[in-house]
Amino acid sequence: MGNERMSDVVVAFDPSFVCWGWVVFEVGKKDKVLAAGAVQTKPNSKAKRQVRKADDDDRRAQELIDFLNVQVIGSHNPKAMYCEAITGGSRSSRAAFGLGIAKGIVNFLVNAQSEIPMEYYHPHEIREVVLGKVEGSKKAVQDIALQEFPDLEKHFTLTKFGKVDQKVREAICDAAAVFLTARANSPLYKLLKR
Repeated sequence: MGNERMSDVVVAFDPSFVCWGWVVFEVGKKDKVLAAGAVQTKPNSKAKRQVRKADDDDRRAQELIDFLNVQVIGSHNPKAMYCEAITGGSRSSRAAFGLGIAKGIVNFLVNAQSEIPMEYYHPHEIREVVLGKVEGSKKAVQDIALQEFPDLEKHFTLTKFGKVDQKVREAICDAAAVFLTARANSPLYKLLKR
């Protein structure tokens, strides 16, 4: 009992306006998944006009903020947060707008939780750590994340047809890949591991 040290908790994010993945890890002798999930926001189909659509975007952003701030960060009290860097690459102006909202939410979380450091990892860096090369498929990254943390599967949700929701699978596995990158490259992780 005397020399045993409590493990620290960290959270990794795969930010998105549509399906935001998160995984809470216990950092210890063997890192393990404590909780994981994906927050999905759906547009209100009745919000067709621009003003209503903007109001609906605000509602969706608030859903993400509330869930992440209370259910993830507030419930698990992480010592560090790791996040995939939000880069461009949008296929449409609407997708770019969603990325902008996700970036704003990340900034809000950092400012609201100012005592918790946030580190960012570029998608190329994540693939390089996880796959050993900059080029590679999202599925290959997900498969390696699942090999490393098979417990992630119990956090996947099913569609109404009883199949794994692929958006949720991708978001959770991508968040785990962010953690794998932090584990390899983060000075903060190394401090927590001591």
